[in-house]
Amino acid sequence: STSDSHVWLPFIYQFEDC
Repeated sequence: STSDSHVWLPFIYQFEDC
């Protein structure tokens, strides 16, 4: 969860964290 660019999309936010 370090992608502030996708902080507006919870589901994408988790993919970015992976």
